[in-house]
Amino acid sequence: MRSRTTALVVLAAALVSACTTTPSNEFVPIGDPRVQHAQRVKGFKCTPGNCRVEVVRNSDWLDRPICPVTVDVEILDIRMAGGPRVGQKVVFSIPQHYPYRFVAPTESGARYPIRIKSGTDPFVDKSARVPGPGKMLELDLKATPSNDLVEYGLLVARDEQPLSYCAEIDPWMVD
Repeated sequence: MRSRTTALVVLAAALVSACTTTPSNEFVPIGDPRVQHAQRVKGFKCTPGNCRVEVVRNSDWLDRPICPVTVDVEILDIRMAGGPRVGQKVVFSIPQHYPYRFVAPTESGARYPIRIKSGTDPFVDKSARVPGPGKMLELDLKATPSNDLVEYGLLVARDEQPLSYCAEIDPWMVD
């Protein structure tokens, strides 16, 4: 009886983990000296139709008391597991109850919500969309990956008027 219960628990855990999009602490092979700590990182490998990354609170950041937010993965692998990228997108999201939002590039005086700091830009030009109340940022991927390591800056603001921009969030992507 005990072994059957254990088997059911293991099976249930496997099914739940197969459905989740949460990041895993796994090695993301990049071989680039700019990210020396990449031997064990919190990474997420996107697959076609599944590339959603959440912006989360980080209470450990004392230097960002106004906007203690970060992306929940250190390295985002957007190579789509070698699958086709035509029509694929990366979606960054902020939980509804967080007092932060993305700012649409069309808003008066708004800065662009993502900036490529180094590496080849993996996104279609001017494809950034911030639908609705600003809790999501959608970006279309270029059809062909560059096989580059990309450092990017993500810009969020406190959800108040006038806008109060947070310090740029700056993790990495493997394209």
